[in-house]
Amino acid sequence: MWSLMNSPVVTFLDIKDHYDLKNDFTCTFKLDAKYVQKSYDIVAIFKLGWNNTSEYITGKAVRDVNTEQIGQITFLGYLLPRDTSNLYQVCYISNQELKGASSPFDFSVEYQPLTTSEILSSQVLISCDSTAMCQVILEKDIEITKLKEMIASLTEENNILKKSLKVFLDEKMESSFKNYDQDITKLKGSVEGIEHIVLRHNKDIKMLKNKVVEGEEEYKKLYFEKLKIEKKYEKLKDTYCSDKGWVHEEEEFIDVNKDLGELQPLPPFPFMLQHSHSDSKA
Repeated sequence: MWSLMNSPVVTFLDIKDHYDLKNDFTCTFKLDAKYVQKSYDIVAIFKLGWNNTSEYITGKAVRDVNTEQIGQITFLGYLLPRDTSNLYQVCYISNQELKGASSPFDFSVEYQPLTTSEILSSQVLISCDSTAMCQVILEKDIEITKLKEMIASLTEENNILKKSLKVFLDEKMESSFKNYDQDITKLKGSVEGIEHIVLRHNKDIKMLKNKVVEGEEEYKKLYFEKLKIEKKYEKLKDTYCSDKGWVHEEEEFIDVNKDLGELQPLPPFPFMLQHSHSDSKA
C-alpha cells in the first residue's frame, strides 16, 4: 500500500499503543507545509494489512486545519472496530491516494481482575458445624482465585505479543518508508500466526471464565447447604436448652450455649456480601 505515494505529506502525532473502546478515539495530524487540503480529503481507520484505500472501517472528512497545518479528527466510541485481536492504523486519504499513515495500535476493553488479597480481604474466616464442608468451600474459593489470575496472565501475554509486533513494524517503517508495502506482504504470515495465538488465548480465557462461573454456582449451593445446617442447630438449641443453658440427658450434661451458641456463620461468597450485610442490620 505504501507504493501509492512517493513520500508522506501527512504525519500523525502522539499515536498511542492502546486505546480503550469505552472512550472516543481522537487523532491529531500535521500536513506538509506545501500540501493544500482538498474538500474530499478524509482520515480513516484501517485494519493493519489493508491493500486498497476503500477498505477502511470508518472515516471522516477533514475539516478545520489550522494555520500551522495541524488538524484533529474524533471517532465516536460506538463507531470503533470491536475486534480487539487485530492491529489498526489511521490513514490520510486524498482522491483514493494514501498521503500518510500512523504507527499500528490496538483497541481493547480495560479489565482489572481482583487480586488474591482483595478477594480474601472481603471475606471473614469463620467456623461451621461441618469441617469437611468448610474445607470444600475454601478449596473452591482458592480455585476461583487461581482461575482469575490465569485470565489476567493470558490477557497480559496477548498485550506483549501485540507490543512486540508493533515494535517490529515500527523498525521497518523507519528503515524504509517506500518499501513498507513489500515488508507488510512478508509480515502477513507472521501477523496471521499471532492472530491465531490471540484467538486461541481468547478461547482459553472464555473457557476459564466459564469455569469461574461454574465454581461460583457450586460455592453458592454449598453456602445454602450450610445455612440449612445452621437452622437445624438453632432448632436443636431451642428444643433442648434449659433456662440456665444446660440439658440433662442419659446421665450427661451438655453446655448447649458453648457447643452451639459459639458457632459463627460461614464466609459468604463475594456476590452475597451485600445481602448478608443487610440481613445483619435487620
